[in-house]
Amino acid sequence: AAALVLLIGAAGLPLWIFAPVERVPVVVAPVVNQTGYAELDGYRAALTAELVAELSGSAAVRPVPYDRELQILRRFRSGGQDVSSREAIQALAANTGARVVIAPTLLYENGAWRARGELRDAATATNAAVRETAPVVSSLIKQTAYQLMPQLTASMDAHSGLGGSILPNAAWRLT
Repeated sequence: AAALVLLIGAAGLPLWIFAPVERVPVVVAPVVNQTGYAELDGYRAALTAELVAELSGSAAVRPVPYDRELQILRRFRSGGQDVSSREAIQALAANTGARVVIAPTLLYENGAWRARGELRDAATATNAAVRETAPVVSSLIKQTAYQLMPQLTASMDAHSGLGGSILPNAAWRLT
């Protein structure tokens, strides 16, 4: 009897370990530029697309495609409104079915660049977690801003203990 239990356990363990994990639907809000460098405003869309592309390889999250985000945000762009406004983020959450909104911000403080990502519950618009990159000192404005997006993704990966109803089973593994 013990051998039968051991055999069933040995056969079932790989099935349990390699079972697919539900990919949590997330939407990435447009990157907010809080650096004081207005020339980065024109790169907000590209930085957002880069962050979506970085998250696309995740085994734990399923980001809304950037093209779909553009469709939802079209009315805000054409109306001259801020695509990172509260109304725009609410429209993204309501029209995508995402459970989590990632609100990225590019920062320049004390001579160093950082990126911050706020993970918000789409239903309540409350922050579930905040992740930041390590500060980067550089005079290369555009290149540094671009390089911070993969670092922000890595920062979210390194702090995988998000758990709860936002990201079940602490499944914030980015591969």
